[in-house]
Amino acid sequence: MDPKLIFKHAYQVAILDEATMKKVAADKEGLPAALLVVGIASLATALGRVLFPMNMGMIVYRPDWMSTLGLAITSFFMTLLTLFVVGVLAQQVFKSKLSPRSFVQVMGMGQVVGILTLIPALSFVSCLWLVVIFFFTLRRLDQLSWGSIVLLIVLTVMVMAVLAAVLDLMGFSPLYGSALPWN
Repeated sequence: MDPKLIFKHAYQVAILDEATMKKVAADKEGLPAALLVVGIASLATALGRVLFPMNMGMIVYRPDWMSTLGLAITSFFMTLLTLFVVGVLAQQVFKSKLSPRSFVQVMGMGQVVGILTLIPALSFVSCLWLVVIFFFTLRRLDQLSWGSIVLLIVLTVMVMAVLAAVLDLMGFSPLYGSALPWN
């Protein structure tokens, strides 16, 4: 894995270079590179919370290092899980052109914009651009219709809500924060 090439591809995915996105999707050995980019983006998010603590009135919240590590690990796994669920649903329900692995590789490389979350004020920009990459990937590479993309999002939210409820009932909510209204 050449780091320079990985970040060149990640940058090109982030600027919506369709040729590079197809190349990344077709790369049979591209998953480790995508995992690396997702890991770096997850670390940036966690470190941003330490470097720039949250202020709520007179209260300042700065997570300790164990909480920061937990946030990075949770962010990493939840990102990958969500991308995999979207990839599987796109392929199985909507007959998309990309395999779940290819979808994870492309969107994983697109997570390079997550480095912006090192500065929490830029989290919105990062999130917004990830949505653009998401729609571009589904529309151009997966060749899904707009209606299919909307249904895919609804199905993904439902699957992830069920997964969150199951994890919560199993007692794992401290790992990701509770997603259920009764907690």
